[in-house]
Amino acid sequence: MIENLMDARLGRPQTVNLRVLLDRTLSTETPDLTSLKQLLLALIEDGQRHTMHGNRAPEKGKHPCARQRPGTTAPSQTVCRYLYPKELISQQQAQEGVIHSDPFRAGLYNLLLARNDPWVNNFETHLLLANLGNIDWRPLINLWSVL
Repeated sequence: MIENLMDARLGRPQTVNLRVLLDRTLSTETPDLTSLKQLLLALIEDGQRHTMHGNRAPEKGKHPCARQRPGTTAPSQTVCRYLYPKELISQQQAQEGVIHSDPFRAGLYNLLLARNDPWVNNFETHLLLANLGNIDWRPLINLWSVL
């Protein structure tokens, strides 16, 4: 992570001229996608990680994502409303995805895909590259989600 953020080209990945990068990458018969992969990794590390409260539970009044655990009143019972840290999902588990019901919103489900970092947002690679910034992505897995 630090390697990318210290790189002058990737320390601010949102400022990369994607058109120039794509033109250069796709200019040959067999394109080398290394620069696109590096940009994607830099975007993930720079803006797709939930780092507000580090590796500990959020504190009410300090972290905007802090919510009281349903059915409790103790200050020590706060949780992240975005459900971080997320469960680690192996490639094998991710073949069909893992679906969890959202504890804060009835009838809403979350699809967890392969991840090796519990603090990374769900993202769709092509949308992240096209936007060059944070995109909160959630697959619609039932009609209620669409409504």
